Amino acid sequence: MPDPDDPDHDNDHDEEQGRRLPPWLLPLVIGLVTISAGVVTWRAGQLGSSAAFEDRQSVGQTIAQQEQRTEAGLATVNDAVGYVDYAASFAEAAAADDLADEAEAQGNTAVAETLRSGADRLRLTASQKAQAVGVFGNESLLQQAVANSTDPIPFDIEEQLAARNAEVSTGITSPGDLDPDGWAERADATRTRVRALRLAAALLLMSAVAFTVAQLATGRRVRQVAVVLGSGIYLLIMGTTLTSVF
Repeated sequence: MPDPDDPDHDNDHDEEQGRRLPPWLLPLVIGLVTISAGVVTWRAGQLGSSAAFEDRQSVGQTIAQQEQRTEAGLATVNDAVGYVDYAASFAEAAAADDLADEAEAQGNTAVAETLRSGADRLRLTASQKAQAVGVFGNESLLQQAVANSTDPIPFDIEEQLAARNAEVSTGITSPGDLDPDGWAERADATRTRVRALRLAAALLLMSAVAFTVAQLATGRRVRQVAVVLGSGIYLLIMGTTLTSVF
């Protein structure tokens, strides 16, 4: 009969208590933890690729946005140049009208009519030219024709720039709505998830180390502490990872 006071008896008792777990259980758990760490690492790599794609989208859309702004700005400058020619023609027509009034006051009706006809043709030609180069649309010219106005249509550079921006962003060849800042924010958020997943993978490996210590340890207490520690790390990390960053 073993002596209860024998130290070897205590060690044998610890080993007997420590082996109450099935011999296949800890290797299975270690494999499960290792596979989980591999899945988390794979997911981090997948999200890393997504972050790179989002960065490319942000850069590409930033370039496209700047190209659109440059195109709209150049078109607005051309419109302003065209408007200067348009306004100059209307000023010349107004001067012709003044001469017509003077000629009519002096009794030169035929000369006055000729001058007024020339002024009307000058205004019509200027309007058609302005329309052709895109300074004004059909609606603006129709409104002027209905009002029978001899004054030039007002030109607002800011409104024209806004109209040109809308035109280049909604055209057939336009890439559509551009949101480079939104893509950059998504890329930052994705990289944050990647960092969290990499940290989770490292902690899962610590859990695997704890289970390995439990597998190799001979003392019951060491095995218990290692199993509890490994289980706690695994459950905490996997629960947090799956519900927040996976």
